[in-house]
Amino acid sequence: MTDFEQGFRDALRRVDVMDAPVAGIDPVELTRRSEAARRRRLRVRVGLVAAITALVATAVGFAGLFSGFGQAGPVVGVPVEPEPSRRQVVVDPPPAEPMPGAEVVVSDPDTRGGVSERAFFVDGNTVYLADPVADEIRIYRDGRKVETLRTPRSLYIVDLAVRDDLFYVIDSSPGLDHDNAGRKLGVLARMGDGLAATELPDSLVNAEPVSLVRLGQDLAVVDAFGQYSLLAGDGPLPEPPSIDYDEGDRVRLQDGQIDAELRTRPGGQTVMRLLARDAVHAWYEVATTAADDTVDDVVYQFALAGDLAATWSGGRTTVDAGVHGYAVEGGQVYQLVDTEPGVQVVRLQPSPSGSPLPSATTLPDGFRRVQYDTIDTGQRVELGVPESWGEDYSPPVDYCFRDSFAFPGKPYVDTNHGTDQRHASACPALTASRQAAHVTITDPSAITPGPPWDGDTPGWRQWSATVGGVVVTVTGRTSDATLAQQILATVRVT
Repeated sequence: MTDFEQGFRDALRRVDVMDAPVAGIDPVELTRRSEAARRRRLRVRVGLVAAITALVATAVGFAGLFSGFGQAGPVVGVPVEPEPSRRQVVVDPPPAEPMPGAEVVVSDPDTRGGVSERAFFVDGNTVYLADPVADEIRIYRDGRKVETLRTPRSLYIVDLAVRDDLFYVIDSSPGLDHDNAGRKLGVLARMGDGLAATELPDSLVNAEPVSLVRLGQDLAVVDAFGQYSLLAGDGPLPEPPSIDYDEGDRVRLQDGQIDAELRTRPGGQTVMRLLARDAVHAWYEVATTAADDTVDDVVYQFALAGDLAATWSGGRTTVDAGVHGYAVEGGQVYQLVDTEPGVQVVRLQPSPSGSPLPSATTLPDGFRRVQYDTIDTGQRVELGVPESWGEDYSPPVDYCFRDSFAFPGKPYVDTNHGTDQRHASACPALTASRQAAHVTITDPSAITPGPPWDGDTPGWRQWSATVGGVVVTVTGRTSDATLAQQILATVRVT
């Protein structure tokens, strides 16, 4: 060891025994300091630690330099990966005119008023509608009422979600003394021909619920502070988004890679909330109420990668117009509307731009692109499917009248576009052994507009999207929901 190195090492001292000439702080004075002051102290401490760390690192570097880099050779720096950059998306206010093409999926003539904005829930082909005046939850399947369940008279349901035959509700009964506008969380279970309240977990007894939200395969409640609590599912839950209203006539949304500036009507009061989230997209509702009591209520669908995917709007309405909240299921947006008498649940069509994605040139890893040209309208439909999927003809409703029909055995792109003639009678629903995952593009000139063409198969379901007037449907097992959304997110019609 050289004399220089020995002298240098003798001069080194342990950090924890170095003098720290910092004046003491009076505890009373400390408690008076603001949050900003505490953050400044934290930054100072972090800076001090960083400075000491840099000093030690420099000392080690000099020691290595003057000792011929030591026995182990030079110290090699490891580059730090920068955080992925986010590109901000700027979205202009929606048009005042409604977007055409809303489809009625449930018409309920029994509701006589008093229905709340989010007192309905959609799960596949099943719609649950809470009538707080009649103390009922009515269940519709494929547009037909199949069951009515009595609810406790003390409930006034303003939000509803159903999972594993448990009914999660937000109750806003008169007389509730809760901080969040008199709301509380409840869970109902079947008992006879009705529903009865069950005991809540201790962690949720004092919750201040604002809304119920689907987060992928999980169901959560959002509290008054914007935080999530798990109600059903395995978790973990994602981090809540950041929503900033302090930028004038605009809202700033930051959610993972989503960074959007949503411009709203000047002078209005805006409220934004998360409707749903899956593995590919997130849906947000933005409602702006102007001084003249007119309301712009819009749903924006964002890809989690950051791009705006689609927009839904019922057009400009008034506060007392009887247009209520939204629900998202299978990538589709539904709305509850008063019809006086009764109510309807309608499936909205996305913005007439023609595509759920502004640019469908990028496909998920492991996907390939397929296309189909419609017969009469001359539209080109493009979408992505897994590379392993082949092509085949899906079983039509009259498959049992066709000699030796070959049922596809592997996932496929459907070449049955609904344009061929069929037998007048339908066949029994397919068994699971005769099903295979597939995507179907229904031609607008189809003789029998579909889908579905294959009936109901236990354990299987369908997810559909209508883009530019063309219906695209993915058929798969109930566990294929994420894959179905990935496929539907790539659809483009030109």
